[in-house]
Amino acid sequence: MLLALPIVIPLATAALLVLLRRYTRAAALLHVVGSIALVAACCAVLARTWDGSIHVLRVGDWPTSVGIVLVSDALSGGMLVVTSLVALAVSISASRGIDIQRRRFGFASYCQLMVVGVCGALLTGDLFNLYVWFEVMLVSSFVLLVLGGERRQLEGAITYVAINLIASVTLLVAIGILYGAAGTVNLADLATRVRHGMDHSVAHVVGVLFLVAFGIKAALFPLFFWLPASYHTPPSLVAALFAGLLTKVGVYALLRVFSLLFWSGFDTTYDVILIASVLTMLTGALGAVGQRDLRPKLCYLLIAHVGYMTMGFALRTESGVAGAAFYIWHHMLVMTGLFMVSGIVVGENPQVAEARNAWLSPRKWMVGGAFLLLAMSLAGLPPSSGFVGKLALVRAALEVERYGVAAVALFVELLTLYALVRAWYDILQRERRKGSPDRPNLRCLREPAFTWVELGPVLGLTIASFGMGLVAAPVFQLAERTAVQLSTPSRYIGAVLGE
Repeated sequence: MLLALPIVIPLATAALLVLLRRYTRAAALLHVVGSIALVAACCAVLARTWDGSIHVLRVGDWPTSVGIVLVSDALSGGMLVVTSLVALAVSISASRGIDIQRRRFGFASYCQLMVVGVCGALLTGDLFNLYVWFEVMLVSSFVLLVLGGERRQLEGAITYVAINLIASVTLLVAIGILYGAAGTVNLADLATRVRHGMDHSVAHVVGVLFLVAFGIKAALFPLFFWLPASYHTPPSLVAALFAGLLTKVGVYALLRVFSLLFWSGFDTTYDVILIASVLTMLTGALGAVGQRDLRPKLCYLLIAHVGYMTMGFALRTESGVAGAAFYIWHHMLVMTGLFMVSGIVVGENPQVAEARNAWLSPRKWMVGGAFLLLAMSLAGLPPSSGFVGKLALVRAALEVERYGVAAVALFVELLTLYALVRAWYDILQRERRKGSPDRPNLRCLREPAFTWVELGPVLGLTIASFGMGLVAAPVFQLAERTAVQLSTPSRYIGAVLGE
């Protein structure tokens, strides 16, 4: 039953939060307690899979081909832990960073429902339930996107929902074709049938449909345009939750499904993924350089660095897949932290009128230090976790003589560094213009608008992400076990089918 806890805990928490939504303090406390319990459950799941073993839970003891199966391996275990850390950071900060009206409308419960969808997608062992969990994420994230009813939120939500519904329909069509051809939606069962007996042309068509569906979810080129149109519209905590989790689930689904069903004999498909990854990195980084405001800049950087993850997988080497897995975990922490910092910098806190002066408050060095370390990690400067991940990916590209791909990865790293340095400069110049030409506004020296409740989670994410770089060996060992499991699908198939 351990594998069910990452789904049951946030689901039960969401149900209780609905009952307590009028009691905002009690709901905020329950939100944090539920997130702490989720962290404990996810760590327990990871502990069972740390040695490279694969654990399976057959719900209801139905036959594998028709029953619900939950599966945990090194990749899903690592992602579950990072997901729970992101959810915990957002739950702590939300008690002050989200206005009272949104909390009364059920902000916390919808956050927990979205986490339910994420954890379900990471653990499910069949395609139809993957579609179901995607829909749970879509519905809850749509509510979070429009909560508050501001005009720009509604405009962003229309684009977000329309494009993601196209992805959902495409995914459902692909699942229907596979079920008609193979008679099952279980991933392990499908893997054996795709390899033995399925029409190769049908498999190629399904592969293209999956690539479109997961490419939209992951924001791959040219299917990423919905993300910068919607992620900058909600409060920064909502954007932080989205940036940390949603696109990564799309990448995870791409890795999981393609490693099982289309690992061998689909060279053209992987070439397409590699080209799309390179173009995603370039267009995202160039878009970030062209933005002046911090939130839109972060949206484009989010897109650019999705390309690193899919690039490593598209190389189809164990070193490339290991680098991709490490980079996914690192990126979830870093982007969540950066979006949370953006909320402090631009002063979204509705409870304090002086919020925009937070950057130059007596606690400015903590906010500035967190931004600096997170920016270093995203740009891949040593000794951050981003450096470890990018070094592994570039080395993997060089090993298979993809010199152009490695060059683009390094060039995008420079563009990322430039965009973040420019963002730092623009923020400081904006704050300085509020005072005299010679010194900042003296009002900036008052008690800062943000509190430890908001600053603490940012510092925690910063320490966790930078710690991945300083103590990279155990985390990278888990990433290497992930690469071995994904590159040898027979281990997953044997664990699920009991063979």
